[in-house]
Amino acid sequence: MRNNESTDLRVARALGWASIAIGATEILATDLLEEKMGLEDDHETLFKALGMREIAAGVTILSQNEPNATMKAGLWSRVAGDAMDVALLGVAAKRSTRPSGVMCSMAMVLGITALDVLYAIRLMRHRPASQDQSSGSSQRSRRSRDPRFEGVEQYV
Repeated sequence: MRNNESTDLRVARALGWASIAIGATEILATDLLEEKMGLEDDHETLFKALGMREIAAGVTILSQNEPNATMKAGLWSRVAGDAMDVALLGVAAKRSTRPSGVMCSMAMVLGITALDVLYAIRLMRHRPASQDQSSGSSQRSRRSRDPRFEGVEQYV
């Protein structure tokens, strides 16, 4: 695994853990979130559903050990969830008694959305190790027979 792939994988896994933490907060601290955002109506069911979505994305990401299609789907599901969160926070801002609380939440969501998009795109560039081994073997054997490629293996 190359260094940048290793870093991308570590960040993706950190985002998976962040999903679980955010989801647990949405499920376990619904009243506190409603209070901080100045939401007077009861949104417990919505918060719990959003929390379950976050946890599902986190588990999907963390269940994988390499940047494969499943991990990538987990990251893109975070991006889709972020878009939904931004839309819901936009509605909440109009109804809130504490718009600053909603705007603080919006800023946090937009910040993490940037990370989610960045690393979802970065992981799209990586092939699973199983693909690397099967597609790279013919290139490696061709390089090993060609004297022009002598010593190049360490850079590829």
